[in-house]
Amino acid sequence: MPRCSTPPHPPCAPPADRPDSGEAYFPCHCSAPGGNFPSRSLSWKGLPMPTLLLLPLLLCSLGLARAAERPTVAVVTSDMLQTPVSRDSVLADADIDEMVRWAMELGGIRQILKPDAKHVLLKPCIVVAERDSWRNVDPRAVRAVALVVHDLAPQALITVGEGPGAWMAEARPEVKHWKLNIADGFETEGYRAALADPRLQDARIEFVDLNFAQARLVKVPGGGWARDEYWIAAPVLDADVAITLPRLKTHMPEHGGITVAMKNQMGVAPGMKYGWPKKTGYPSGSGNPGIPHSPEILGEMITDLNLCAQIDFAVAESFRRSFDEGNDGRPDWINGVVAGTDLVAVDAVSAYLMGFNPEEVETVVNGERRALGVGRLEAIEVVGGKDLDHLRRGFPFRGQMGMANRTWLISGPYPHTEAGMASVDPAGPMTPGLQGFGEPVWFQDDKCDLGQLLSKPTDCTAFAYCEFTAPAGGPAKLQVASDKGMTVWLNGVQVYHFDGWGRIERPNDLAEVALQPGTNHLLCRLEQSSRQFQFSLNVVEDQPSPVARRY
Repeated sequence: MPRCSTPPHPPCAPPADRPDSGEAYFPCHCSAPGGNFPSRSLSWKGLPMPTLLLLPLLLCSLGLARAAERPTVAVVTSDMLQTPVSRDSVLADADIDEMVRWAMELGGIRQILKPDAKHVLLKPCIVVAERDSWRNVDPRAVRAVALVVHDLAPQALITVGEGPGAWMAEARPEVKHWKLNIADGFETEGYRAALADPRLQDARIEFVDLNFAQARLVKVPGGGWARDEYWIAAPVLDADVAITLPRLKTHMPEHGGITVAMKNQMGVAPGMKYGWPKKTGYPSGSGNPGIPHSPEILGEMITDLNLCAQIDFAVAESFRRSFDEGNDGRPDWINGVVAGTDLVAVDAVSAYLMGFNPEEVETVVNGERRALGVGRLEAIEVVGGKDLDHLRRGFPFRGQMGMANRTWLISGPYPHTEAGMASVDPAGPMTPGLQGFGEPVWFQDDKCDLGQLLSKPTDCTAFAYCEFTAPAGGPAKLQVASDKGMTVWLNGVQVYHFDGWGRIERPNDLAEVALQPGTNHLLCRLEQSSRQFQFSLNVVEDQPSPVARRY
């Protein structure tokens, strides 16, 4: 799948299991654009501001497809109910039932769940076997979804399935694990009790630990970004309709920033293949590798899993405090439900409601590139009756740097003796095919790996160029990181210089810059002597507010 064209560098031969499309192939960290191009944006005084966006000319050269139809995402909050409830109030069960039913109807559940459906899978997010944990989806939301499912498909078997990495209902001698909590998460968090509701007395409901379910090896459609095939629990694949039930919460930014619809599919990968935790592999010595969980590859792995699982619908709740470690006490719930058939769009809308920029969330960007769904807010039909900006809240953001720019024009490598600036005008603009620049390259990681792209050169210089738009201009900050020398020009003016070497951290440095209204041109000169050849760059708004400081 990863393909791009970046002359003058010679392409590698494509792997034997990938068809040769005639495009140049580069491994691992760079990819030809697939699906929709993510237009990068940052929060500018609370509103989206496109940034680090290449010229429309470049977009045309990539041959990017646009979605034929706008996906619908429903957002229903407690203050929209027939009897409105404050978004800071504790919700009654009836309030949750009404919100979930309304959101599912508006989100399109009738399009996919037909009266003759025989099997419906509900995949709740149950991370820990603890009562009232912020990590787990509210049991009342699961019950409300089950009520809607039973009403629409009364004969369907409802399977409530989760493949947790931190708990197991009962000890099994054949299972070797590390600090696994032996407890029934379905019981301790109240899911069994919630689904014993009298209104569901004639429904067929079962609880299944997907870690021990039958599993099938599924190839990633079009080839995987982290792996080419994954074990998926059979109940997920065999259900007529599969519904994922996450909650809006944050995650480490290097792991994607948010945990909503797409990341909830971690639980469809069985522990009997991937272990406890799932990065370890199981059983020991079997050759079954664990699921990759490092910051550099987790986002790609989540995208792969979603391509394999093909979940049909998402219902994400935010009824109570939802915070990761390090929360600073700000309100981080919306007292509402986000629902839809497009999981990428659900994640995008959820990210915006949480105060984040969806075009900075890796699962959203990756999902759109792989044609899993639509991540651009302007291409999503949001229904429910309230403006998103009215509903938006600032969930705590972990880390200091948003998603770096990943789309660049690259020129080089050049031996140091030939790396004079006469051949490259820092003022721009640069054009593919001129001054040594090839076609746009998209890197799959925030640490743009020129070593991988340029076949591990040594003692050389390369140039990276992009353009971005700042509608109003004004002060901003440049977040930069590199392991070797790096010089940055903004609109022809040098704004940053580093002459040395060290471990790349995000960010290594900050630089105050002034953006001009409209299009801005950014050129990086990158030095390399040996081994690593990586860099990272982002432009952020110079604002003190929690929301604005993110991107």
